[in-house]
Amino acid sequence: MSDFFQWLPGFFVVVDANFKIVSANKSFVEHVSQAQGNIIGKEIFTVFNAPQPVLQAALDSVLIHKQPGPPLLFADADKTVRIECTPVLEGAGNPFIILKVEYIPGIVQPATDPHDLFVTLFEYNPAALAISRLHDAKIINVNESLLRLLEFSGKAEVVGKTSESLNLMDNPEQRNEIIRQLKENKKVMNTEGSLRTRKGNVKWTSLSLLLVNLNDEPCLMAVMIDITERKIAEDKLKRINADLEELVTERSKKMIETELEYRSVIEQATDGIFISDAKGKYIDVNPSACALLGYTKEEFLEMTTQDVLQPEEARRNPPKFAELLNGQKILSRRNLIRKDGSVVPVEISARMLTNGRMLGMVRDVTERQREEEAIQSMNTALEEKVKERTAALERKVMELKESEDKFEKAFKASSAGITITRLSDSRYVEANDAFLQMVGCSREEVLHHSSTELGLIVDIKQREEVLKALIRDGSFKHMEMTIKRRTGELVEILSSIETIQHGGEKFAINIIYDITELKHAQQKLEIANRELEAFTYSVSHDLRAPLRAIIGYSEILKEDFDPVLNDEGKKQLNRIQDNASKMGRLIDDLLAFSKLGKQELAKAQIQTAALVEKNIHDLVASTQTNAEIIVETLEPSFGDLSMLNQVWQNLISNAIKYSSKKENPVIRIGSFSEGHEVVYYIKDNGSGFNMDYGHKLFGVFQRLHKSTEFEGTGVGLALTKRIVDKHGGRIWAEGKDGEGATFFFSLPPMPAD
Repeated sequence: MSDFFQWLPGFFVVVDANFKIVSANKSFVEHVSQAQGNIIGKEIFTVFNAPQPVLQAALDSVLIHKQPGPPLLFADADKTVRIECTPVLEGAGNPFIILKVEYIPGIVQPATDPHDLFVTLFEYNPAALAISRLHDAKIINVNESLLRLLEFSGKAEVVGKTSESLNLMDNPEQRNEIIRQLKENKKVMNTEGSLRTRKGNVKWTSLSLLLVNLNDEPCLMAVMIDITERKIAEDKLKRINADLEELVTERSKKMIETELEYRSVIEQATDGIFISDAKGKYIDVNPSACALLGYTKEEFLEMTTQDVLQPEEARRNPPKFAELLNGQKILSRRNLIRKDGSVVPVEISARMLTNGRMLGMVRDVTERQREEEAIQSMNTALEEKVKERTAALERKVMELKESEDKFEKAFKASSAGITITRLSDSRYVEANDAFLQMVGCSREEVLHHSSTELGLIVDIKQREEVLKALIRDGSFKHMEMTIKRRTGELVEILSSIETIQHGGEKFAINIIYDITELKHAQQKLEIANRELEAFTYSVSHDLRAPLRAIIGYSEILKEDFDPVLNDEGKKQLNRIQDNASKMGRLIDDLLAFSKLGKQELAKAQIQTAALVEKNIHDLVASTQTNAEIIVETLEPSFGDLSMLNQVWQNLISNAIKYSSKKENPVIRIGSFSEGHEVVYYIKDNGSGFNMDYGHKLFGVFQRLHKSTEFEGTGVGLALTKRIVDKHGGRIWAEGKDGEGATFFFSLPPMPAD
């Protein structure tokens, strides 16, 4: 704010309540410094060529009424100076005045004429002034201070009327007394009385009346100073004093009249009570006083108040006997000396009794002092915390600034197209160079236009779906779209959008990747995959016939020639049959894998919990596993029942297989929602895997364990991934070698229809 003040256009200077300059803006300092030198600390009257009474009256009026006064005009050299005064309160109420100074070419005559000076002092005087003709008592002029005091809106309501017709003085005795003084002394000085304002409110004033001649006509000038607040305070103080005096009188009488009751109260009081004569010699003490300082009553009666005071404290802050003798009640905090020499902090309430004795009620404040010290300590700690939090906040602000800088750099340098769009009108408010290059437009052509206006949108219906998703969910990810460049060329993009709130408005941040080449590559890959699937299917199908022959002939050999085969022959025959069976399973998996690409999805709503329970039942029966399988909440899914059955069968059988060597195998199955997807998981505490090789999990024939450890064809997880991909979902895994693994797969939610 100080920098802002320094560079304000025009001339500004600030003075305090003593009219000394405390600040000035740069323009004003430069304007007057050549002639005046350093002006800070000088009185304002030394800087301007204005009549001091006029300027001081104006400043007094602004301070008293706490509102701006009318502009002042006076001549200074070859120009006219115009000053506007505005009051300012800061902190605990210390007043300041801001002076706005304007130098106008040309000269006006300063108000040095006595009549002009009188008029100026009259108008700007902080006291309420009124002038009335003597012969008919009609008011001929009043100042602004009087209008404010008596709540008139303008001079027209007062001038030409008498104080009697305005009903200002509703106390006849008061009016008669003022008239009497005026007749006797030709003036009235500082007479206090009440006036009634236009709105009916009562104002107390100190009134002075003077006889003056204006234009050879005898007039009466009334000077009124508002003392309403003082009178209210005095009345309140009188009532309080009267109440206190009445209370003291009543209690004194009661103490005198009920000595026995008084003695009982004294004896049973928990505070120490000390009664002494006017010289401080103890006359009486109660048991609590004895317990407080460790003396007996007899010992106290031989002592004075000085005997229990710390000498240094007594010299620094002697007992206020004089005030007590004058009837004042004294409250003080002291440290008293016990008989054993220890010090006890106490609070003392002392006053004079009606019989000339002094009563002191003493309370041990050791605990309170500890609490105060604890509170002080807590306040100190709190201040430290505030400092720490403030420093932390400043660090956060710096981090936020750094984050903003990083975002700006990333925004500009990103190879992905990034745009920021205002959701209320779908217009671009920012776009990076990558996006401009992607659509073939300049920044000026893009900003403040919508994608529709720029002709980027190819599929209007898809755009409407995107807007609905943003309004519903606040974001969407990985939406493939087609847009049109300015040249008319179509561009395939992958778009992810997040909404943000800024300045009370919603905006969308869109990150866009050009995937045109990727889409072309995917098309080529799909063709190659279809050819590979056809080849795999053909090879796998052609392998079935010779494999069936091998299995059949090995069975014949085993049945017909078992008696003549030696042990080595039987061993080799078993090996042939095992490998042939394994080959059969591999061919089945390959055929299933190759058929998947051609198979159409028959999507329907699936009760996932029932599907999982069926697979668990079948697999537990076939594997004889002892695993504890915990099924948590499973959301319904939407997809091809037979394919998703294959997914659950593969993942649950894998969890059973790879946890089979654990002493207490545990498998946990559940689901949760994440964004637009439902995520399902199968977690086991089995052998796990090294995450460094996790990318191989879902490849055909890729195995992370030896076949001698866990049997398998190496096709199951690849088949599972292909099914999930075909449903538009994702599959991934997390694990740690020897500590188990968790397989996740996601599926899009069921359509709203």
